[in-house]
Amino acid sequence: MCTVPPGVGAIVDLAVLTSAPFRAGGQGFFRYDSPVLTSIVGNYLLVGQQSRQFVLSGSNLGVNGIPNGIPTVSIAGIACTSVLVLNSSTVACTAWDRMTSGGYSTNAVVLSVGLVSSRSTEILSVLGRP
Repeated sequence: MCTVPPGVGAIVDLAVLTSAPFRAGGQGFFRYDSPVLTSIVGNYLLVGQQSRQFVLSGSNLGVNGIPNGIPTVSIAGIACTSVLVLNSSTVACTAWDRMTSGGYSTNAVVLSVGLVSSRSTEILSVLGRP
């Protein structure tokens, strides 16, 4: 059994050291699992709303304190600001809506961390003006 530290990435160098003078591994031999989005709190977005805070849940969503560990998030095509990794399964962010009429072309929630991403069209509802 091998334990690896938290991290992100699709192509990670790997070195295996044993108590005997043996070393194995190489470049690009390891990959962390891709992020998986399972739910969102603040699961709707209204046209014309100034801003809305969201909390995304899932797995492998990001890691604080390492290069490329903070994800980028877009909600209904709007890039989130103030992305905060609460832990590897919870991320909070704010989406600023500058749209004043019409509707959104997508209900997709996209989270990218490192070189991998997750996209879900099933966890967000987009509502037009009443």
